[in-house]
Amino acid sequence: MHWLHTTSTRFLTYLAWHEKRGREALEAIGVWKTLTRRVMHDRWRSYERTDLAHSLYVAHLLRELHFLAEHEKQAWAADLPKLLLAMHRAAHEWREQNATSIPAIEREQWLAQYFELLACGFAAQEPPGGSTICKQGQDIFDALTAVFLGQSVPVAWSF
Repeated sequence: MHWLHTTSTRFLTYLAWHEKRGREALEAIGVWKTLTRRVMHDRWRSYERTDLAHSLYVAHLLRELHFLAEHEKQAWAADLPKLLLAMHRAAHEWREQNATSIPAIEREQWLAQYFELLACGFAAQEPPGGSTICKQGQDIFDALTAVFLGQSVPVAWSF
């Protein structure tokens, strides 16, 4: 089996086959070392090891939250997709009204709900050194937190 790696700009797409998915493939293909701006990906660790700015695909984020909700029984992970999709719908509705942003009071309400769920997510993770930490839960929590700490750009709504 081989992996199909893609790198795209606004106008071009480069496709490359490689038997590996990780860092070895990225280095062998050679495209990543020429990138200078932002990468959008599914949080595969090899992608996160670059110095580039990062964005996340919402489809992958929703998949990981679904796993946490279903298999790890973390309630916050079941509620967050509903909130993210509602936020997306609200942003779309405002854009349809030619607004350049969501009104501040509404945005603050959305963010309050988001941070409330993040607090629940934080509480659901075992403290460092704990014996039963859900690594995937901690990873997704860290990624969601990074979005609002300026370390990442909000997720991309590509399904």
